[in-house]
Amino acid sequence: MTGNKRNNLCLQKVKNNQEGLLIGYFAAGDPNPDKSLELLTETVSAGLDILEIGVPSANPVYDGEIIQRAHYRARLNGAPEEWLPDYMKALRERVDVPLWAMAYHRDFIANHWYEIFVKEGWIDGLVIPDTTDEELARLQEKVEPSGVDVIRFINPGMKPEQLETIAKQAKIIYAQMYAGTTGDPFSTINNAHQLLSSISPWFQGMAVAGFGLKNADNVREIIETGYDGAVVGSALVSKCEFHEKDGLYRLISEMKQSTLPSSKAGEA
Repeated sequence: MTGNKRNNLCLQKVKNNQEGLLIGYFAAGDPNPDKSLELLTETVSAGLDILEIGVPSANPVYDGEIIQRAHYRARLNGAPEEWLPDYMKALRERVDVPLWAMAYHRDFIANHWYEIFVKEGWIDGLVIPDTTDEELARLQEKVEPSGVDVIRFINPGMKPEQLETIAKQAKIIYAQMYAGTTGDPFSTINNAHQLLSSISPWFQGMAVAGFGLKNADNVREIIETGYDGAVVGSALVSKCEFHEKDGLYRLISEMKQSTLPSSKAGEA
């Protein structure tokens, strides 16, 4: 169980349907707020269960080149403070799937901007990659009364005692298949089973995995390994960059089909 009602309902729904979650990352307002809202609404129809919304940053150091360019395009709309609140309010009104805000500490946490998003109910989760796990634990204490989940990270470079501590505290864990920036074209997902096994004795929440998931086969491997969901970012954002809307929706549909058991996927 997670702390957020919408996250819980989403997870329970896919479990009841014997599916896995498909989580898609997009930079807010890419290429502009109106087109982005239309696009994200359609991605939910195409099969995304959760939307991870990137808060545009001037220095997205934990992202690879594909997502960095998306941040740049989004910031051409003006300072995010000027348009992002209206954008998030509109997105929340359009879709009822969980919305996770992926943001950098300086842009969203240090200035307490996240408090508005939490108070208004625009987000269900916080994904903050550039902070320590101790800081994430403290952030969870602050937002837990409002029913927002702070997603915690694990990766192959962590020590066993770190993994145990996180597994005992977290409601949602994001297993990163490698340490580094997103969108590594040479990445593999060989660590998927090992990472899940390292937290299984203690963890009772939602476990998702990402970094390097490029196609439906990658998503299927993550779900069959035992994760509740797969997170896809650069592969989707790349379709947006080149205005391949049909290709984007088709890729999402294929990935969602790959979260189904083989028997159900064959029927779909």
